[in-house]
Amino acid sequence: MRQYILLLLTTTLFFSCESEDDNTLQADNYFDLSVGNSWTYNNTITQGGNTNSGSETLEVSGIETINNEDHFSFTQTNVEQPGLVTSILTSGELYKTNDNAQLVFTGDYNFEATPELPSLNFELNNATIYDQSAQAGATVYNQSNTITQEIQGVPLNINYSINIINGGNIGELTVNNETYQNVYQSEIIINADIQADLGLINVTVLQQQDVVTATNYFAPNIGLIRSDVATELLFEDLPQINLPDVSSTSSQELIDFSLTID
Repeated sequence: MRQYILLLLTTTLFFSCESEDDNTLQADNYFDLSVGNSWTYNNTITQGGNTNSGSETLEVSGIETINNEDHFSFTQTNVEQPGLVTSILTSGELYKTNDNAQLVFTGDYNFEATPELPSLNFELNNATIYDQSAQAGATVYNQSNTITQEIQGVPLNINYSINIINGGNIGELTVNNETYQNVYQSEIIINADIQADLGLINVTVLQQQDVVTATNYFAPNIGLIRSDVATELLFEDLPQINLPDVSSTSSQELIDFSLTID
């Protein structure tokens, strides 16, 4: 009887340990970060019926170790047409945590929608771009704030939130006639409304809406292979302030890359 109980306990412990090992996250390296690595993109932007396109190269140019984590910085070279996401990356640093499961960014997003609306600087501090340990559809980063700007002599309160949604593994994706497997998706959404301070009353200049949606795709052991960005601001028609609507789309597609071999 004692031998039976001992055997039962040993078997239970074995399968318990095996189950824990099976549940261990095996994270893929969805952005191969090493100084000298580079990615060349074909960038296209369409706004007001006009389309511009051209290439650029994003290169890992520096590394800094902070709290035992390697933070990588970037530069843009051979720029014919800058891309939105690559421009954001060059403003800060990327690093990975949790054995490659999380890609994190600290830097700035300088939002320039129209000459009539002053550029807005959104600071992203330790923003999780994707998290392989999170479920698809989960919000992995959120930031909300209010920026006050004066436009055409009228004070405006710009209320915004930035959410990053973990898209998860979407399977295969074809970019520039190349099919990539086990592609990971991440979505950045900026939602905003604008209120004009007219003294006694506030007037809505921009109804609450998603003004920027950037969907990014990453391939294992390579990095960012595609980015699609939609920007739209539909302003109210007001006598006190007149701002033109903004609608644009842009994309970045990987056409070449060079990675060091460890």
